Amino acid sequence: MSMIHVIIAITIGLLATALLDVFSILMAKYFGTPKTEWRFIGRWFLLMRKGQFTHGHISKSEQVQGELAFGWFMHYLIGVSWSLIYFFLTYVVRDASPTLLSASLFGVVTLVVPYLILQPALGHGFFAQKHPRPVAMPILSFLSHLTFGQAMYLFYLLSGLLALKG
Repeated sequence: MSMIHVIIAITIGLLATALLDVFSILMAKYFGTPKTEWRFIGRWFLLMRKGQFTHGHISKSEQVQGELAFGWFMHYLIGVSWSLIYFFLTYVVRDASPTLLSASLFGVVTLVVPYLILQPALGHGFFAQKHPRPVAMPILSFLSHLTFGQAMYLFYLLSGLLALKG
């Protein structure tokens, strides 16, 4: 992967994450789905500095100054990281070009982290089974991560990376 590919992958990660946020806003507006509480994500990361990795329920853990901004920062940093991983795996490991199928599958595979690490650490259990909406949350997460993968592919096409490969 050349430096231009890295820069484009970072940009794609930012744009795909932003499109994911638009998707979440529309889902909340038209279907009443719960919005992601980025302050809780920020709180989780910031409380790790004190050695607290798991919570009975993150909403009951002590508030941390700057948690909302840090949650948003981590959200975008993670989106960029996933994009870099996807394009590295595609170009370097597979020596291939991205496809809608591979990007969609990659987006779905990224569910492993929230289902098996994040949700339990926040006090929601594996696959969010202890969340107030235990059926809706996995479905929403699936749709969100699928959207993220498809958005990566969309922005890949728009970036003209097809012409830059090699």
